[in-house]
Amino acid sequence: YLIVSLVYFIIPVALMVGLSFILGLVGIIIGIIVAIIFAFAFTMAICRLADTDSLGSALSIGEAIGDLNQIGVGNVIITLIVSAVVGFIIVFALSFILGLILAAIGSNSITAILVPIVASIFDAWLLFYLNRVMGLLYSTK
Repeated sequence: YLIVSLVYFIIPVALMVGLSFILGLVGIIIGIIVAIIFAFAFTMAICRLADTDSLGSALSIGEAIGDLNQIGVGNVIITLIVSAVVGFIIVFALSFILGLILAAIGSNSITAILVPIVASIFDAWLLFYLNRVMGLLYSTK
């Protein structure tokens, strides 16, 4: 995952830095647009990595973009937005309930330990949820 992340984002970051020195704000905007395109390709690359269990397959940027086109960019965008909103609503609701419970208990050393642990569980659940949704979308190709 780390290697795939580095490969997919080194190009947009290098492009953004280089163009920002040459073109200023316009270079940064171009870099952000390229980074968004690579982010979608990265999403497909992670799906390819999980599907094929092959780093080489995941690092094939052209094939990842081909998968993105096959699934449909609109489908990926809608799926990401809807699943992120649903996931964040669930995590927000659970965090709100945790906040009410902690307010009833009061602040002490146990809550100082409990809150980061529960927050980590919520964050991990959200990450698993989003990856599962993208995996299900990828499996429709």
